[in-house]
Amino acid sequence: MRSIHEQTKLFGIFKREAHFAIFERETPNIILNQPYQGYASISFKAIGGINYAIQRSIDLSTWQNAQNISGSFSDITLNDPLDLTNRVFYRVMQY
Repeated sequence: MRSIHEQTKLFGIFKREAHFAIFERETPNIILNQPYQGYASISFKAIGGINYAIQRSIDLSTWQNAQNISGSFSDITLNDPLDLTNRVFYRVMQY
């Protein structure tokens, strides 16, 4: 069983009267578009009120922020310069 502290890392917790309800956050549908003019293109639909970080990694252990976004119910696209010497991985984090 997870402690409340561990649960807050994974879920949004909202206090309502004297009860707590735990809601799992929605996972955006992430689309990796065809590379265009030397850029990788990642798209997803943002949810209003949720902040996102699009991160990149070449080794799946060290991640760097490529872009931070405040969600506003809109389509988000990151155009990131292609790294021709390394394989690059992307992820979208909610915070």
